[in-house]
Amino acid sequence: MIRLSVIFSFIILFLLTGLCLAGIPQLINYQGMLTDNSGTPLNGTYSIAFKIFNAESDGMEKWEETQSSVSVANGLFNVILGSVTPIELDFSEDYWLDITVGGEQMPSRLKFTSVGYAYRAQWSDTANYARATGGESVSPWRFRVTDGNDTTVITSSRWGVARYGCTLYGNADSTHVNLGNFSVTGESGQNYKYCTVGGGYFNYASGISAVVGGGNSNTASGEYATVGGGRSNTADTTNATVGGGDRNIASGYTATVGGGHSNQADTNYATVGGGYNNTASGYSATVGGGNHNITSGYSAIVGGGFDNTASGAYATVAGGSDNTAGGSYSFAAGRRAKANHLGTFVWADSSVNADFASTGNHQFLIRASGGVGIGTNSPDERLHIENSEDGSRSFLQIETSHASNWGETGLRIKTPQNTWHLRSDDATNNNIPDGSLGLRSQDLGSEVMVWTENGRVGDRNDKSRYEISRIRAYQHHQLQLCEGQHCHG
Repeated sequence: MIRLSVIFSFIILFLLTGLCLAGIPQLINYQGMLTDNSGTPLNGTYSIAFKIFNAESDGMEKWEETQSSVSVANGLFNVILGSVTPIELDFSEDYWLDITVGGEQMPSRLKFTSVGYAYRAQWSDTANYARATGGESVSPWRFRVTDGNDTTVITSSRWGVARYGCTLYGNADSTHVNLGNFSVTGESGQNYKYCTVGGGYFNYASGISAVVGGGNSNTASGEYATVGGGRSNTADTTNATVGGGDRNIASGYTATVGGGHSNQADTNYATVGGGYNNTASGYSATVGGGNHNITSGYSAIVGGGFDNTASGAYATVAGGSDNTAGGSYSFAAGRRAKANHLGTFVWADSSVNADFASTGNHQFLIRASGGVGIGTNSPDERLHIENSEDGSRSFLQIETSHASNWGETGLRIKTPQNTWHLRSDDATNNNIPDGSLGLRSQDLGSEVMVWTENGRVGDRNDKSRYEISRIRAYQHHQLQLCEGQHCHG
């Protein structure tokens, strides 16, 4: 014995307006489950006959069709009633469905519920849904059957589509799609076109061509604005986009918030990739992510991290914590690095919890308590230059191309007691000869030793008197300077 369980029975097409539309075919989507006497789901292909009566038993047969090859898989089947014999009933009275499977009649008829009649009351008697083309009435839906189980429902004309409980505003609502729950497309008093809510709950797509993909309590109110999903997100300006997340706002023209929580891109072309409580308020500014970061400068960037600010034009904070790039074209990274001046680069390590700030324009500043290594990853000093390649050189080159007066180049060694300069100076400075190398004491105010380019050496009183070849070193580290046969020292 075959048993039938009803899963779903629903009138999809129902356009009757009395006798004037009596010739229009109706389609009913019917789903059920077939089992044997023990409750085991059946599989295979069955011939199923369907009949409609106007009484639960006996009564008058109003319609009948047989679908000879109905596929049943794990007991489930789906058919479109009326696809063989058109249903030409106005449903002005109660009807029951009689089903026979493989010659075995099911024990009881199934009553059509009030759903079908509600469709008649809401749609069938409304002129807006019973339109005519070339003098012939048409239904609002068309079916495309792709195989034995699947069908596609298509509107017969360019009509809006909405789920029950949704609101479509304006006289351009025929261009809307609203498949959310208690969601809104368009705006009251406006005739905005092409508004779309793909799903979700309490979503609003109120701008022209605005889209909310889904989620909860999202709003796309700008023209061409988009909210992909998430919760309580807002894209309220032309071309603004929020990808998802929670409580994000894209309020600038073509501004973007990718996701995250409580982020805001509120200026033209501003972008926040994600993170928490980040703000991109400068024109074309960007915050990649992180927490409590701000970009307020023109085209400024904060890559991530915590509590960083890029307020200068074209300024950059790569990441880290509590850094500021306040000067135009400045760069800051690490911990509490403050690039406050034009064109400055400031990198600060985390050895101390204190600001490391620029003091002037175009500075390159590094706080690295472990040392700076060039060619080495284990510096022995604050600056360690190493070249370990065989036959190579490792020099620190200091050069000036200044050809006029005071073209000074050198090293400055400063202690609390004195400042020493090892320098090369232009001849017109009158301190040391042209091209010479001098060791100058700041306390004395002059050179204490000078080496000339022709190999001579002198003291602070006679800077180029002695030949280097005549310098003699004696025991006890005594140094004598010799001129001809006369030695001094």
